Amino acid sequence: MKKITATCLLAAVALAAGAKTPEWLDPEVNAVNRAPMHSSYFAFESVEDSNGDKASSDNYVSLNGKWKFNWVADADKRPTDFWKVNYDDSSWGQINVPGMWELNGYGDPIYVNTGYAWRNHFKNNPPQVPEKDNHVGTYRKEIEIPADWKGKDVIAHFGSATSNISLWVNGKYVGYGEDSKLENEFDITPYIRPGQKNLITFQIFRWCDGTYLEDQDFFRFSGLARDSYLYARSKNRIQDIRVNADLTDDYRDGKLGVDIDVKGSGNITLELLNADNKVIKAETINNAKGNVKRTLDIPNPLKWSAEIPNLYTLRATFSKNGKTLEVIPVNVGFRKIEIKNSQLLVNGQPVLFKGADRHELDPDGGYVVSLDRMLQDIQLMKELNINAVRTSHYPNAPWFLQLCSEYGFYVIAEADIEGHGAAAQTGGMGFGLLEDILLFHVNFLRVVQGCGGGLLRLGGGPPIGKSLLNDIQALVAVTGLFQLQGNFLQFVQLAAGLAKCLFFGFRGRFRAFQAGFGRFRLCFPRGERLGGFLMLVIEGQLQLQQGELLLQILHFGLGGFGLFQ
Repeated sequence: MKKITATCLLAAVALAAGAKTPEWLDPEVNAVNRAPMHSSYFAFESVEDSNGDKASSDNYVSLNGKWKFNWVADADKRPTDFWKVNYDDSSWGQINVPGMWELNGYGDPIYVNTGYAWRNHFKNNPPQVPEKDNHVGTYRKEIEIPADWKGKDVIAHFGSATSNISLWVNGKYVGYGEDSKLENEFDITPYIRPGQKNLITFQIFRWCDGTYLEDQDFFRFSGLARDSYLYARSKNRIQDIRVNADLTDDYRDGKLGVDIDVKGSGNITLELLNADNKVIKAETINNAKGNVKRTLDIPNPLKWSAEIPNLYTLRATFSKNGKTLEVIPVNVGFRKIEIKNSQLLVNGQPVLFKGADRHELDPDGGYVVSLDRMLQDIQLMKELNINAVRTSHYPNAPWFLQLCSEYGFYVIAEADIEGHGAAAQTGGMGFGLLEDILLFHVNFLRVVQGCGGGLLRLGGGPPIGKSLLNDIQALVAVTGLFQLQGNFLQFVQLAAGLAKCLFFGFRGRFRAFQAGFGRFRLCFPRGERLGGFLMLVIEGQLQLQQGELLLQILHFGLGGFGLFQ
């Protein structure tokens, strides 16, 4: 007789009673009160400070270090009132943040290629996951928040939490987030007391419903893998900044597109600096509000390629009433990436990828990979004449992508979607993961291809929900495979719509999509693979009601989906 797990019984009881499904088992929810994904940047308090590291900024408080820690082997044994200010945690142990539980005496590291670590005692049944062996880690720490942060927005940043995170501050529930390889950010302004110690508590599950989409072939660890910190922002500020550096006039001149979302209002000064820190182009936008766009024409800039990775810096200074509020530096490299006659071209020249798959894994730290270890990888690849990296199989830490810009690597960037362990059961569960990834990668200029997921096939079962349709803001393509005119978020919605058409009943829905948005030429090179990717190339021009979007080349890697096999 098959064993009926406690999870299934609890789910049945909850269903019968009409109880609310908890977030960690609800495929319709993968975030609560989480801030929208945005491009990777940090806002410094002055031009002088923007030349340094964010850790030295007055706008930054690290959450790394020792935390009070409680670990239970089974999810139903976890503490449920740990968030209370007067909770007694004197019997708890300690753990480092970042740090993986299994490498600090809590549980055992498990390597799995295909399938999930629960496979010996639980039958796949998405979105349900077992409570048995579903380890739960609970963290508590008091953090002093600077008094001069009063009047600013304060954001809590958790770089990578496996498999989810639920956050409380000073005894108040803040929010919830999934997706182990993207940041979770929460606005904690209403809950904090600047100038005092503030209690931050959070809880992480080893497995949640999103684990079905994270079946990567590597060691399975749990915990916090990247830096965690608090940062302060002005009430009036640049909310997001996206850059697209292109080449024109037969690859001679540069065209830098800047797309900025503004919260509140203020003046923005855009300055492009060369490697000698000399301003070569500047423009001021007065009384900026909402969404603003500018295009800077740069005569004959130095070009970026993996062989000669010339970089510029775009410095965006936000001011109001004559006072500088924030300064954001963004790396810029002028290059043009095209596909002509089935050949990938960089700056008009054919490129041969000599690439390597790279897991973000450290022999000592597990998922915690230091900057020094990343530099070792970079140096070794350069010594072996490798010029391309595939981030198998999830978004990497932003500082690794920054190193690829500086040292010269083409990057195949993947979404955190790999569900071959339950391929026939996950249905369309993961296709909404496309949005957040695109916004996260948008300014990383060396990304030449985005992969919407690996080894996730459609099966006979119905989709288990639209859970992640509002999460991953997408797939990394904006870094050069197409040029954008018009509203950036329109493209994100368009790409997500196309993905849904492709995966949720391809033929009928795509005809409707085609009729609604214009003409496309579709090319499905059956059997042609690059690094295990099945390529989908779409070329065409779209007319949107609220602006024109010129889509020269949209290039998705759809490896292992089984759609065309």
